[in-house]
Amino acid sequence: MSLRIAAPLALLAAVFAPSVAHADELHECAAAFEQTQRLQQKNELMSALEAAERCAKPACPSLLTTECSKWAKEIKAKLPALVLHVRAADGCALPEAVVSVDGPTRKGDGTVLLLEAGQHTVSVTDPATHQEKTESINFANGERRDIDIEFGKPGAICPRPSEKTPFGKVPTVSLISASVGAGFLVLGTGLGIVGAVKRGDLDSCKPSCSQDQLDGVQPFLTAGDIFAVVGIVGLAVGAISYFVLKPKSVAPRAPEGTGLFLAPSGGGLHF
Repeated sequence: MSLRIAAPLALLAAVFAPSVAHADELHECAAAFEQTQRLQQKNELMSALEAAERCAKPACPSLLTTECSKWAKEIKAKLPALVLHVRAADGCALPEAVVSVDGPTRKGDGTVLLLEAGQHTVSVTDPATHQEKTESINFANGERRDIDIEFGKPGAICPRPSEKTPFGKVPTVSLISASVGAGFLVLGTGLGIVGAVKRGDLDSCKPSCSQDQLDGVQPFLTAGDIFAVVGIVGLAVGAISYFVLKPKSVAPRAPEGTGLFLAPSGGGLHF
């Protein structure tokens, strides 16, 4: 093909290609609009929802998107909803559990799993013990089911997470040592202050202060020094024992009753 012929053809293709692509998109929107109506009549709601969401895309004409968006909400309200609460042997939530549901499924809002009405088999596996539990459930249109799956003994309660301080969990020895040390330090400081005040009062009787007046000051100063030293030692022991004995941080288990859902894969749902 000569250059004179190829150039005009390329120009025509560049001009009309977007129009052709737009026409294909409009055709897809119209087909999805028609499929949504037909699938709803056949009560194939999961497929109808998928078609409704296709024709509700912003790229489709507003006349179609308005109607399809309304249909999508109506279809979701008709689909059965399943929420699973999986707990391990210790009663804590088990987000690592593997969950599979026969038949088509899809993620709804939050932790809700949408599926077709009818009989479904729900299987849950504990990856740690490979223990599996299966339930067969018959869902009606618009029905919501909250299912508890427990791999532990009935009534098992998830232990509360350890209380944390700004420095993590404080060992008992460190807490006691630091508390006693702080108490002695405060007491020693108080006695030292009293001794210093009494010593200041001696200025009024110098140089003729009696022995009793002098003896009344020294015990406060001596006791204050002793208690202060003991307090400092206690604080030091508390600090050293904290860094030696503090436990390694462990990520807390999820609280009881938490359900976590991910998009289905290969006909099943995997957590």
